[in-house]
Amino acid sequence: MKKKRTAHRLLMLVISGIFLLSGCVAGSGNYGRLESDDNVKYTFEAFEVDPAYNYYYFGSKTFPRAVVGIQKDLTHVSDLWRPIDLTPEILNDWIWLHAHRRAWNIQRYGSNILGKSGEKIGVYYSLESWRQWATVTVLSENEVSIGSPNGGRNDGKRRRLGGFHERN
Repeated sequence: MKKKRTAHRLLMLVISGIFLLSGCVAGSGNYGRLESDDNVKYTFEAFEVDPAYNYYYFGSKTFPRAVVGIQKDLTHVSDLWRPIDLTPEILNDWIWLHAHRRAWNIQRYGSNILGKSGEKIGVYYSLESWRQWATVTVLSENEVSIGSPNGGRNDGKRRRLGGFHERN
């Protein structure tokens, strides 16, 4: 009797492990990531705007918390990020205003935004470390969504973590 119970438990453990691993493999296919890069940080702080990107900001227009540049052949699907025709002057104002407003914390963060295959699809600049929050979700071949630091709150039809409307 004891051997049957042990064999049954072992079988259940193996089956559970298979389901767990298959879920991880299936779920990882739609996510990209941020990869820290000081060169991105320095480019933003030199007030350089790359014409290869469409830019979006998160937060208020006066004091945005982060700015992303997404390749022009991709659509950034989000109700949290606002598009902006970024200029060196706007970038200068944002960074200068933040440096004086948050004098106690002058840490800045720059990252490359990588797609699901590790290819560079954009750049990210922030006044806060979002490494633990900013989820890069590849919705389709030409759609991407960058998450916010709202930490997964669910507000009806909106997935706050990714900032896009769920598809029916």
